[in-house]
Amino acid sequence: MKFEVEKGEFGKIKVVGVGGAGIKVVDEFIRKSGLTLETIAIDTSSKSLQNTLSPLKIQVGREGESIFYQSRDFKEEVSSYLEGSELVFIISGMGGIAGSLLSPYVARFSKELGALTLAVAILPFSFEGKSKRQRSLESKEFLKKEASALLIFPNDLFFRIFSSLPCGEFFKKVNSIVTEVISSLIEPLIQPSLLDFDLVTLRKVLEDAQEVKCGWGEGEGEDRALRSVEKALSSPLWEKREERKIRKLLVSIVGGEDLSMEEISRISDYLSFRIHPEAEVTFGTVFKKDVSEVIKITLFGVTSVGEGSIYPLKSKTEPYLWEE
Repeated sequence: MKFEVEKGEFGKIKVVGVGGAGIKVVDEFIRKSGLTLETIAIDTSSKSLQNTLSPLKIQVGREGESIFYQSRDFKEEVSSYLEGSELVFIISGMGGIAGSLLSPYVARFSKELGALTLAVAILPFSFEGKSKRQRSLESKEFLKKEASALLIFPNDLFFRIFSSLPCGEFFKKVNSIVTEVISSLIEPLIQPSLLDFDLVTLRKVLEDAQEVKCGWGEGEGEDRALRSVEKALSSPLWEKREERKIRKLLVSIVGGEDLSMEEISRISDYLSFRIHPEAEVTFGTVFKKDVSEVIKITLFGVTSVGEGSIYPLKSKTEPYLWEE
């Protein structure tokens, strides 16, 4: 099932949802981000694809059949959508059939085309059972191998924080957080900013980064710069025990026209005491007219010591599943 649409203004950046959980995040991204990027929904379920807001859709096989039944066609179709991309986000739930099995291959196709490929994996709740948990962990390792970098969002962590919310509000909150994290990487690339980074810089920081530590927070009022950093360093996915191992740090800041260079400097000074003393720090700062008196900050920490790459990777030589 394929739908043709005209390429958007920022066609080199694409956001892909794989499986039900990934598609729901993509829908939230379309509703809330305000970014006119190409989005793609991939699933085995026709119902899921009919309800998505994404105009680009790929149905793999038919319900009840092996989802790799048409794997060669699947590769060609996905690659045709991703061709020409420089940055691809792949969002999926680990544990579900479609997300677990398809997302690593989508990541592989993306990297073969030379795109910086950032995977976002949402891990299942513990109460969903041992079998699903084990499948999610195996899929996560496969995805980590195929993607340039991996961001992990365990539902168990969100459960501890938002468990009192009604189910609908809970998932809306989680999807909103994932959307904001993704947007914080994209906005400095395409929005007017004072301190920005380009795709070459992003590749150098995140290429072959393995699992990326992530933290987010916002501050307002007196000492809002320090408050935003403190909240980011206390957010559920930021591992304080790993702080001193971070060798590359990407800092995305969103503020209004009142954001000052002194505040950016204070954020940098504060972070420098928390991470490795020789860490390379990259800033992206976006100004928004609808943001006032608030500073929002998102941190992406990489513990690997490799130099990164500013060139597309060569195609992988490992055989595909249907060739094994």
